[in-house]
Amino acid sequence: MGFFVRASSSTAGTTQANAPSVSAAVTTENPTDDAAQANKNLQEAVDNQDVAVALSWRTEGKLSSERKLHCINSTLKVAADYRFPFTQTSNRRYYLNHSHISGRNSCFYFSPRLNGLLCLPCVLFAPDKVGRGQSQPTGRLVTRALTDFSKLTGKDSYLTMHLQREYHEDAVEKVNALKTSSATGTIAMRLDNQCAEQIERNWSILRVIIGEIETCDHMDIPLCGHRDSGPINTDVNSESLDYTQGNLRCLLQKAAVKDVTFRDHLKNSPKNASYLSPKTQNNLVSSIATVMLRQLCSKITAAKFFAIGADETSDVSKLEQLTLTARYVDKEICECFLGFVDAKSTTGQSLGDTLLDPLNKLGLERRFLVAQAYDRASAMSGIYNSTQAVIKAKCPSAIYIRVSQQNFFQV
Repeated sequence: MGFFVRASSSTAGTTQANAPSVSAAVTTENPTDDAAQANKNLQEAVDNQDVAVALSWRTEGKLSSERKLHCINSTLKVAADYRFPFTQTSNRRYYLNHSHISGRNSCFYFSPRLNGLLCLPCVLFAPDKVGRGQSQPTGRLVTRALTDFSKLTGKDSYLTMHLQREYHEDAVEKVNALKTSSATGTIAMRLDNQCAEQIERNWSILRVIIGEIETCDHMDIPLCGHRDSGPINTDVNSESLDYTQGNLRCLLQKAAVKDVTFRDHLKNSPKNASYLSPKTQNNLVSSIATVMLRQLCSKITAAKFFAIGADETSDVSKLEQLTLTARYVDKEICECFLGFVDAKSTTGQSLGDTLLDPLNKLGLERRFLVAQAYDRASAMSGIYNSTQAVIKAKCPSAIYIRVSQQNFFQV
């Protein structure tokens, strides 16, 4: 005996060929564990495609447009040879049969779980109450299953009267509209799809540029060359690349040989949206640095305890800077560079505050700072009012370790 068959794509259609019954899924007299699991999985699949699922989502307020469309396309009809239930009265039995859910009644679905009938379009779209003042509950076939089969046919039958309800006709129209919009897409949906495609295209272009920037970073070579502006020639092959315009532009020219989308971008993109200007390159480098810092800080936070090291230096413009590094243990001792910090003053108090401020911004908790390492300069290592004393006062567990310039932080 067949159990379920899939309904046709239209709510007014008839049922299709029979599916295997649940009991026929395993034919052995003594099913194995695998066979029992297969039966269980099949039963779960059948339950998930029962019209009762739609009613459950409606009751819980979870009937989104996506779920409504899922119910329209996935809810199954019971097979024609299914043993339908009946209603027993004092003198006769009233049987539910397949004609009650097919033909003009194809909007009705029998739920083996609820042992009753539901109108799928109304479950999905009809209101809970109708009539003057919204005082009359829609009731059977909508918010609860019809389990009384004694009055299914005739002029005043449950099914005939339901089909004539205005809210039923409105629900059927909404089902058809939802199926049409899902097939062709509304204007808003098409615009959303176009926007999503454009976003994905832009991301694919940025991935190429970011990837080549990372290549330059890993090889420790500069991005810019003697000439680093203007369009990149894409009418080349891998053997005729222009190596005179800088490392990054050469790598991008090479990437365009194989990547059709990126080549089209280099040829046709507006001048104000090429992603190749020095300003954009600097922004991308800063973004990469931000992501790397977040990853490093996540590792430090996971390790819990950490130490810091710093040394003072000057850049070409004679600006005083501190190089800030951190050490932590992740199965082995790890050391990472956290960045340069501008030093507004070289007093111990100022340098101490200058070192602690980046830790706060990076989300590293001071209470887990267990060591600090600097050279022997008095501003850094003095007993009173030095950098180590200032940090020690605010982070009592941060012991000070002296290191020389030659083996800085190698402790």
